[in-house]
Formats: sequence, C-alpha cells, structure tokens
Amino acid sequence: MSSSLIFVELDSFYVKALGMTGSQPAVIHRDKQVLDLNQAAEVRGLTRSMGLAEAKAMLGGEGLYVAWESDPYSQARDSWLDVLTAYADVIEPISQHQCFIDLSAHPDPIEVATLVQVALEKTTGLSVKLGIGSCRWIAQLRTAIPSQTLDSLAVSRLPFDKVITQRLNALGCRTIGDVAQIPQSQLKLHFDKLAHLILQASRGHGPAEVVAAYPPNSIANRFIFDGAVESREVIENGMRHICKSVGGKLVEEGLFSKQLIVWLEPEDGAIERRERTFGKPIGSPASLFVGLSQLLARLDQPLVSIRVRLPDLQAKRRVQRTLAGITANDAKDDSVQNALSQLRSKFGNQSIFLADHVPMERYQRVRQAWRAVNGWSWK
Repeated sequence: MSSSLIFVELDSFYVKALGMTGSQPAVIHRDKQVLDLNQAAEVRGLTRSMGLAEAKAMLGGEGLYVAWESDPYSQARDSWLDVLTAYADVIEPISQHQCFIDLSAHPDPIEVATLVQVALEKTTGLSVKLGIGSCRWIAQLRTAIPSQTLDSLAVSRLPFDKVITQRLNALGCRTIGDVAQIPQSQLKLHFDKLAHLILQASRGHGPAEVVAAYPPNSIANRFIFDGAVESREVIENGMRHICKSVGGKLVEEGLFSKQLIVWLEPEDGAIERRERTFGKPIGSPASLFVGLSQLLARLDQPLVSIRVRLPDLQAKRRVQRTLAGITANDAKDDSVQNALSQLRSKFGNQSIFLADHVPMERYQRVRQAWRAVNGWSWK
C-alpha cells in the first residue's frame, strides 16, 4: 500500500496568537531568522525565513521584534491540532504551526485533505497550506509548489543541504530530472554513501514514516468497511477488529484509560463524534468492546468507517478491575487481602509475617550461615 502523507502549515499563526495585527510592522524571530511577520511587515518587503539582521536593517526602529518562546503559543497549537484528530489517527507536529498527518489507511485521502483544510480555516481564521505526497519531503514541497512536475524542478528543491546541491550543479544537473538520469555508479564516485539517497529522492522517494505523537499519551485506530453498512453484525465485526488491535496493545503495554472517543463516518462524510468517561478503566479488548458497544448502541445511518481513540493513558496497577469485570486471579488477590486485613485488625499488625521475616533461633541462623559458606549441611 502506497503512503499518503499530508503536510499542514498555518500562515500567520504566531502573529495572530499574539494579536500582532496592527499597523506597526512586527516580526517574531527564532534562531536569528524571521519565523513570522504581520501584514504591515510584509508590505515593507520582509519575508519569512529571512535573516533577522536583514529584517532589522529594512525596518529600523519602526519594527517590533519579538523573540519566539514556546509557552505563549501552546494553547493555540493544541486548538488547531485537536481539529485534525477528527480526521486522522497519526499526527506528528514538527513545529507549532506545522505537522504531518498520515492518511495512508483512508480510501480517499485527497477528499479528507480537503475536509481538513476547510475545517482548519473555519476554526482558526488563518490561511492553511496543504501538501500531499508519498513521502515527507514531497508532501512538504507541495505546499509551495502544488502542481509542477518533479522532473522540472531545480536541483535546490531536493531534500539535501546546499553543499550537495551545488556539487550536483557542478556535475551539470540543473533539474531534479537531470539527477534521475545519472547512473548510480557515477553518483557513488562523487557522493559515496549518499549516492543511493540522492538517486531515490530524484525519483520521488524518501522517508514516509509519520510518528503518532498527537494527542500525546493516547492510542487510536480505524476500521473501514467495504462500502456503507448498516447490518449490526457487520458493524460489530468491525468493532471487534478495532478492540483486538487497540485492546491488545493496552494489555501488552500495561495501560488503561477511562475515556473513550469515537468518530462515526457515514457515507455523506458528515463525521459524528461521541465520547464518554467511564467509572471503571478500559484496559483490554473485552473492556474496550463493552465501552464501544455502549457508545454505538444507537446508530442512525449506515457507516463507512469507525475511529476510536483512548486518551489520557495511565499505567495499570498490579490489581486492576476493568469495565468488563475482574479476572479470577484478581478476585483471589482481593480475597486474600481482605482476610489478612481482618486478622491484622483483630490481632495486631505484628501477628502476620512474610515467610522471610519469621524470626529464627540462633542455632538455625548458624546452620544457615555454615551451609552458605561451605556448601554442605551441618551434621
């Protein structure tokens, strides 16, 4: 299955978060570069990613310069990333205004990308750029150059540093298509171990893994039906598939959550969100199925897919009741603990000892030491 990655970028995210939309030219900078700027600064000819020294030379004392810090934008970042959780399970923020999402499992990722863009622009009021590609660097490239063919782009668009692209230019390569025509043996003479990566990139390949990093401390999965279905039996089969996958991972990693979020996607694409916080934790396939069944007890229309997310994951304690009930071992542990508590309350805390805490007579301790040193018993 080919990858379908989406790169998402919000314009003017930082200046809007700080309310810097007035007539004074304003710049937010990071690592001596312009990270964001308002319209008044753009009118003066400034651009994002230009050097801070150059920006100050152009604006002089008229400009407002704010150094980037993470905290002022954290809430705004979470707000727009939360919008994405209705459409994707695998979201990897790479900055507070940019992220990758992986829609490879969706049957129509382009349609979802359109819905994402509309939802983000409506929620944030910002211009949103989206790029779609089979790998990370292509998806990011397509936010700036959405339609031009890869072969016709300048070598500088390859995902390598300036030194590499300058050496490719010296070999007579002006476009990415030129690089794709060079035999790998010749590239290896000039670039050694990088030769294979350069050739693969020139053909539109590259790293395609997106890390599910948002929301943090959560687990999610999706089941896509073969068309729109309304049969309860078919829907429950999909539910069991999700529960086996997600619940199995919870058991394997020793985690649980008390909150369950479900997105139901009907044929018309109008996604419905349902969620509930349970009194007992969900930490296994069985308990997840119980919770999911409660949320999906009522279904108003045929479904195309079901998405499930368990947020706020926590580590299980040694004895843990679940939504589906307790195991026999759990019951036995509880019974033993209750009996011990009653004995201690009646006869005192010192009435019961662990086996290795039982006092021994002096001669028994001497024999034990003799055996440990000599390897044979006392006769």
